[in-house]
Amino acid sequence: MKRNGGLFKKGLLVISTFALFSCAQNNPQASEVVSSEEVSSSSMEVVSSSSIVESTESSEEVVTSEITSISQSDSSIESYEPYDYDGYYSTLESWENGEDLKKQLHDLISGGTYNPISYAGTIVNWESNIVADKAFDDFGRLNVVYSFDHIDPALTNTSWQREHAFPASLMCGKTTGDAVKSLGRATDFHNLFASYSSGNSARGNKNFGVADTESESYRSSGDSWGGYSSDEKNFEPGDLDKGRLSRAIFYMATMYSEDEYDDSGTLIYKGLNVVEEYVPYIAGENCQFAIGNLSSLLEWSGYGVDLQEYLHNESVYSYVPHLYSDPANDHAQGNRNPFVDYPDLVDYVFGEKKNEAGSLKDLVSTYDKLQIRNPSKPKYAISEAKRSYSLGEKFLAEDLTVVKYGKEMSLEETTDFEIYGVTVGSSLAVGNYNITVKTPLNSIYYTIVVKENDPFEYSSWSHTFTGKTAGGDLESIKNSPATDNVLTLDGMEWIIRYENGAIGNNNKNLGVAFGTSTVPVGTITFTANLASIGNLHTLSSIHFKGSAASGCTYTAIYSVNDVNVLQTTLGYKSQNEPVVISKFIEGSPVDAKVSIKIIGCTKAVYVKAIALDIK
Repeated sequence: MKRNGGLFKKGLLVISTFALFSCAQNNPQASEVVSSEEVSSSSMEVVSSSSIVESTESSEEVVTSEITSISQSDSSIESYEPYDYDGYYSTLESWENGEDLKKQLHDLISGGTYNPISYAGTIVNWESNIVADKAFDDFGRLNVVYSFDHIDPALTNTSWQREHAFPASLMCGKTTGDAVKSLGRATDFHNLFASYSSGNSARGNKNFGVADTESESYRSSGDSWGGYSSDEKNFEPGDLDKGRLSRAIFYMATMYSEDEYDDSGTLIYKGLNVVEEYVPYIAGENCQFAIGNLSSLLEWSGYGVDLQEYLHNESVYSYVPHLYSDPANDHAQGNRNPFVDYPDLVDYVFGEKKNEAGSLKDLVSTYDKLQIRNPSKPKYAISEAKRSYSLGEKFLAEDLTVVKYGKEMSLEETTDFEIYGVTVGSSLAVGNYNITVKTPLNSIYYTIVVKENDPFEYSSWSHTFTGKTAGGDLESIKNSPATDNVLTLDGMEWIIRYENGAIGNNNKNLGVAFGTSTVPVGTITFTANLASIGNLHTLSSIHFKGSAASGCTYTAIYSVNDVNVLQTTLGYKSQNEPVVISKFIEGSPVDAKVSIKIIGCTKAVYVKAIALDIK
């Protein structure tokens, strides 16, 4: 299952705006480790998701004709002028050359509504990336760089971190931990992306560039599309990420192109540059304030802007992270990345057209290339989904919410989809289920995980046996074989009968021993009188925790109202781990008894606990 990206077949999916992501957010309360570039980690827990999204690789002529043809072929769609991002670029009409354009862009994006956002400080700002990098077709997961996988946003540091496309150390001459203490270039969220933790750590502060496969230090993870590779100097992201990362670097080299001084006039940082040669990290005043491999970055900028990158740009511009108790401190960054809005500007500032004059009206915006205004088809996404289940729990239709959005870009819940990979209403076995949600437009993928959770915790009734010692629950029957011993255990009436022997000691791991190797019990039966807690109940599951003696196997039989519902083997795992035997019943109504019988006990049988889930 692959993550959506930029270079797919055109015309299969039209686009939403950032308004889709302005719903309530989780803000994981996790402490962050900040080092020279964020820390490495293992213990990954990820799920995957994808759908097909069109890119902006087509020419301006093709895009223009597509926009026109849409208006002409559907009378319900009004024709429209090229989009100008609500006047954000109104002061940028034309330029004489690349330097003139770069200066105009710098003044535009560093002035006006620009307001830097906190990265760490007393509150770690995960929220900005949780919103900006939310997967557009699965709102509960993050789209990360350096991996196809979508990641749970709650798994900060362990599974995902925040990646500086232009490394903080290369642009500040200090470690990331020190650089992010000051608002500005090191805390600019146009340069920060949710990233796969191992990829973030593998990169460190290397230049982006083509990794040499012949180098002794060459390493790779994943494939050339969604993974990453590196050598001693260069880190090469997968093709899927090259476009957005290169455009982030060109933004940084424009936004922070001028030297920065403190209030006393002392130089703090030099302006940033993108150069051809490799740039090493040098701390302090000898920092080069640059990043290398200009030609590679220019080539990578040819990868088209997809929906994910567009929404990141829109989010940083307009989304307000809620970090402080004082709302006056909460604000959006308030500026845009012009190289995302108009990708052709890269060539005019840094590429082959840097000596040419140009006009913004001659360029087609990403907004128009992606046909965000096209209402001819709705778009679909998972809004909410239950992803973690217990053994035997049912997958229900209400566990998944799918929304569609159209011309007004508002979310509307829909049932117009089909589910594959699991049967709705079925009880789930332990394992991972890859679910496909097929809508009229696209297919969305996500994973549910079914774990063998401890039924003795979630069942409505459970009892752990304490044994024959004084005050123990079996004290009154410790020497009563071949007798129906009636006990009340945690409010429920039980009959315990064993044929031979006696009750032994309580093994803290395996449970209370019934019988011994020399005097085995033969058969032991536990019968519950459910009528003791009411007249009618719905029994969902029966659970037994215990063990045969080492080297032995016995037979466990479960019955409901004298009808056998399970016959299986009770064996021995280890001296430290009991066996759990569970039977899930499809809502069986019972008004009399449930029994658990262990037969063929040639040595001791250990009983740790019994549980019934009764609704």
